[in-house]
Amino acid sequence: MSRQSTKNKKYALRKIGKFFGSCAVATVITLSGAAIMAPNVTVYASYTLADENKNIEDFSSSASGYEVIIPKGKQYIRNDEIESNGPVLKTPGHNGRSFIVPKDENDSHFFDHPMSELFTKLYDKDGDVDEKYKNPEPVDNSHAGEEIDGKTVPYRSEINPKYPHVVDSGLTGDETNKPGVWKYNPDGKYEASDGVINDQDTIVVARRPFTVNENAEENVVNDDGSVVLSSHYSIHVNKGDHIDKEDDVYEVGTKPKVVETPIDYPTRYERDDNIPEGEEHVEVAGKAGKTVTTTTYKLNETTGEVTPNEPETVTTDPVTKVVKRGTQPKVVETPIDYPTRYERDDNIPEGEEHVEVAGKAGKTVTTTTYKLNETTGEVTPNEPETVTTDPVTKVVKRGTQPKPGETPETPQPKP
Repeated sequence: MSRQSTKNKKYALRKIGKFFGSCAVATVITLSGAAIMAPNVTVYASYTLADENKNIEDFSSSASGYEVIIPKGKQYIRNDEIESNGPVLKTPGHNGRSFIVPKDENDSHFFDHPMSELFTKLYDKDGDVDEKYKNPEPVDNSHAGEEIDGKTVPYRSEINPKYPHVVDSGLTGDETNKPGVWKYNPDGKYEASDGVINDQDTIVVARRPFTVNENAEENVVNDDGSVVLSSHYSIHVNKGDHIDKEDDVYEVGTKPKVVETPIDYPTRYERDDNIPEGEEHVEVAGKAGKTVTTTTYKLNETTGEVTPNEPETVTTDPVTKVVKRGTQPKVVETPIDYPTRYERDDNIPEGEEHVEVAGKAGKTVTTTTYKLNETTGEVTPNEPETVTTDPVTKVVKRGTQPKPGETPETPQPKP
C-alpha cells in the first residue's frame, strides 16, 4: 500500500470520527500523578463543528481527537465553630473535561502528523514511547487520598508524576466518559490495559488542562509536565463542562476542646481578741480558681486528617477566704463578802457604835484565754488563770461606857 493511500485512509477516519457516533467505553492514557489546584476556566466552542450546537460525546478512534479528563480531588476546610464528626461535603466539585481536535484549515498538517500519533510523538519523536513513560504495572489510584494504615494514599505514578506512566487504563463511571474510579483487576493490572498506546486510546487523564500556542509549530512538554500544543490544534469544551477540574470541598469541624477544672479556695482563720469566743467575721470573701486546658486542632487540607496540637493550660489562682474568729478572753468574777468584827469602847456610850474600819468585799477573778488553729478554725481554751483579792474586815467600835452610879465591869480574861 502506498504512503499516500495510508494517509488518505487516516484522513478519512478522522473525518468519520467527527460525526461522534456512540462507541465502546474508550481506554485511557494517564498523564499525571498527584492532582494540583488550578483556577477554573470555562471555554465554549473553541473548535467549530458543522453543527455549532452539538457537543462532542466521544471519539471512535484517536485519529479524530482525544478527550482530556482532569479528575477532581478533595479539599478540606476547617470550621472552628463545630466539633469534628467527620468531613461534610459543602461544595461539590467537578471533573475537568475538554477535547483536543485538529483545526480544519490545517488538515494537511495531519498527513505527516496523524492525531493517532500525538502522544507517542509527544514523548518520543522517533515513533515510540520511551520506556521511562511506561508503567507495565500501573499504580492503583482507586484509593488515592484515603487513609490506610495511618498513611494517606497519594495519587501518583511510580516513576515520575509529570508524565503518562499509567498507559491506556479503563475508567468506570455512571455515565459515558464520566470518570468514576480506576477499575483495578485482581491480577494487578488496570482493566483494558495492554501496555501500549494505540488508536483505540482516546481518553487522556491529565493533571492540568492542555493549552495551545497559536504561534508554535511544535508541541512542547514543559518540565512541570504541562503540555502546550502547536497552532495546528484546537481545544474544545462542551457547553456545561469546564476545561479544568474543581475539587469537592469538605468542611471539617476543628472546634477547640476546652476543659475547665475548678480549684477550691482555701480558708485561713485569724484570731481576734476583740470578738467574743464563738463568733466569727468574714474578713475576705473566698473565690474559687480554675485551670482551663484548651486543645486546638490542625487540619490536613489534602487528606482531611485532624490532629490535636499540644494543649495549652491557663491557671487562675483561687482567692483565700480569711475569717476572723473570736478569741476574746472569758473573765468570771466571784465576789467574797467581807466579815465584821466588833470591838468594845468604854468611851462610847452604851448603845452607840462607831465604824473604825470600813469593810470591803474581796473577789476571785478567773480568766480563760483561747488558742486558734488557723487551718481548721478550731478554738480551744487554755488553762484558766485565777487571781483572788482578799476582803477587808469591817471593824465596828460599840459603846460600853458605864452609866453614872454603875461600876464598870471588869473585863474578864478570855479563857
